[in-house]
Amino acid sequence: YHPERPAYEFNPILNLNHSIAGIEAMQYLANNFVTEARRSTASFPSPTDEAKALIYNYAPLANGESYQCYFFE
Repeated sequence: YHPERPAYEFNPILNLNHSIAGIEAMQYLANNFVTEARRSTASFPSPTDEAKALIYNYAPLANGESYQCYFFE
């Protein structure tokens, strides 16, 4: 699920919708997602626990396309 793709990916094979309506729909979904995420009261018990959970602690692997994949054990 990548609603940002119409605005930032230009691959003619994918035939992404770059119309104003497509970009506005992408922005609406992004804004709505962030608004809902901000409503969450979830938090880590300490800054140390939060630092341990950050995605930056893991190395992504390229999958041959424009994506990076993370694998967790």
